[in-house]
Amino acid sequence: MSRYDAVVVGSGPNGLAAAIVLAQTGRRVLVREAQQTLGGGMRTLELTLPGFMHDVCSAVHPLGICSPFFRTLPVAEHGLEWVHPSAPLAHPFDDGAAAGGAVECPAGLFHDG
Repeated sequence: MSRYDAVVVGSGPNGLAAAIVLAQTGRRVLVREAQQTLGGGMRTLELTLPGFMHDVCSAVHPLGICSPFFRTLPVAEHGLEWVHPSAPLAHPFDDGAAAGGAVECPAGLFHDG
């Protein structure tokens, strides 16, 4: 039976960050996930029509791209591509109008450590 130094429950951003930090120190880490797909709130799934991908927990994506920790990882080498829509946020109103906005990472907003 394989032995691990740590078992991380959940493959969301926090679980993956913890597993990465432990693995970077040479520890053997097992990540367990209850869902069929990995990523927790960072998952993207085909929820409506074929070919249309949706954020399962869209509020997490802006935090991921702004994270100083995740910026240190070579995520593009593993297939991650951050896609920036022209209108990432929208709120519909009863009269059919909508308000939208943009997501940016203000300097100094997030501090790791």
